Amino acid sequence: MANARFLLTNLASTATIKNGTGGSPTPPARSEEAPFVMERALNGDRRSLWKADAANDVLYFGSDYQMDLDLGSTVGVSAVHIGGMSCPGGVITSMEVGYFASYPSTTPVILGTVNFSGTTPRDHTFTFNAVSARYLYVWIGASASPIIGNIFPAQMLDVGAAPNFGGQTSHFRNRIEQQLEDGSMLINELGYEGADFSLSFSPVLEATGTLLRRLEQASGTIVYVDPDDVGYEVYLKGGRINVAKLGGGLVSVSFELGRCP
Repeated sequence: MANARFLLTNLASTATIKNGTGGSPTPPARSEEAPFVMERALNGDRRSLWKADAANDVLYFGSDYQMDLDLGSTVGVSAVHIGGMSCPGGVITSMEVGYFASYPSTTPVILGTVNFSGTTPRDHTFTFNAVSARYLYVWIGASASPIIGNIFPAQMLDVGAAPNFGGQTSHFRNRIEQQLEDGSMLINELGYEGADFSLSFSPVLEATGTLLRRLEQASGTIVYVDPDDVGYEVYLKGGRINVAKLGGGLVSVSFELGRCP
């Protein structure tokens, strides 16, 4: 069973968009439907939304979508999470992430690719061996203009332990349920799936407990990569980590995460 892994610090929060800048070869044009500009995918709020407009990729066919990022300096990256995806009037069929050794460039170093099976997922996390990079790109193959809520490149935190067996994951439909005066139920479907994760690590070394407590120090949302290598954008419920000392340098740690719809 794989270890639990987390993305805590979004490196895109201080990044700049390189689309529409100068140089040779020519960078991709900006693709955005005002006021939902490309920068809105970098602010850590998946509700903020970047809405693409015309196709702008310069890497492959010219009929898809590309965002180029400058992280400001060369940093370690071992995962990229793409959250809050949708594609009105079409589907996102495939995605690719990577980096350029220099900029501008049309010679990518590919870090991860994925093909989706006919439906647009709400989120997807690319994980890969750590690289040192400054200029990242996200390429999106889609049959209509895609919408992206959050682009979250990060250095992945591997806590060195897997959650205990028996930890509960509860998937549910986000909806409002209201009981009326006559006892009938009014149900308002809100759309996207939610989930709650109840995770326990026991017994683990105190060093592992210290790593897990880094979750409570993270601001905003984080990304949880589960043992099946599926990533979810989540929040730490109550900002709370429960720790019990077991003696002999061991601790028990538990907490709950809520998935962002």
